[in-house]
Amino acid sequence: RGGKKLVKISLDLHRDTSTDILKAFPDLIKEATKDLKDFELLDVWFKEIGPHSIIYELIFFVSEYTASVARQVTTEVNLALLAVLRKASIRLAFPTKSVVSEPLYIRAASTSR
Repeated sequence: RGGKKLVKISLDLHRDTSTDILKAFPDLIKEATKDLKDFELLDVWFKEIGPHSIIYELIFFVSEYTASVARQVTTEVNLALLAVLRKASIRLAFPTKSVVSEPLYIRAASTSR
């Protein structure tokens, strides 16, 4: 209780997000969160290219940390992120899995005795 709490949020953006949007994304987040109470943004950065997404990470402090304040700040941050995503028509990636199925051939049991 008390003090600051470091929070990290990963955002998996769809792999087809344009380079222009990717370059602008940190500034869009900074603008959307600049007036949030009990919130101190440290960084928004292009963390990595994942197997199915482009991953950004948002790092911030929740000041005067208590559980209720942390929940409220996280809710406000998430709502700000959703507003940015919707306004810029940015899609989040979703997990994908390829399943390859091969036919199973069963040899009929011989009925001859």
